[in-house]
Parts: sequence; structure tokens; C-alpha cells
Amino acid sequence: MDFYGVVTLLVAVAFVGLLVAGRRDIARGANAAVASGAMLLVVATIVGVLLLQMLSYYV
Repeated sequence: MDFYGVVTLLVAVAFVGLLVAGRRDIARGANAAVASGAMLLVVATIVGVLLLQMLSYYV
């Protein structure tokens, strides 16, 4: 696996981690936790777009 493949794998792990963390914060239900969870999901969306761009390198 080349360097680009390792970076793609790390971005994929970060994407899944952000999704799980955002969902966990929103599930708590407190106002601050919901705001924090929503922010994490927005960042996860941006990382997901980056991941799709990186995966298109392999197609």
C-alpha cells in the first residue's frame, strides 16, 4: 500500500469516527451536546467529501 492509500485509510477512519461521535453527542439530548454533535456531523460531511475525492483516484 502506497502513501496515498494509507492517507485514504486514515481519512476513512476519521470519517467514521466523526459520524459516531456526532451521533453520540446528539443522542445525549442536551442543548450543548446537540450543537456539538451537529458540528461534528458537519465536519464529518466535509471529511466524507474529501474521502470521496480521494477514492476517485483509484477508479
